[in-house]
Amino acid sequence: MSRKDYILIANTINETLKSNNSLITNQDDKFNAIESIVFNLSKSLKIDNKAFNRQRFYDACMKS
Repeated sequence: MSRKDYILIANTINETLKSNNSLITNQDDKFNAIESIVFNLSKSLKIDNKAFNRQRFYDACMKS
């Protein structure tokens, strides 16, 4: 995967987090679900690419 792919994934997660059309109506539950997905996905991406920066990816996904 390339940097472009990681940015696409982070932007998609970030837009999902901001979305008002979520099936999860409780904001805390919504945040926890997205955060869990980001955390687990970043673990997998790190395995795929040893230079992958998990914190940078997390920050990009969770930006407000």
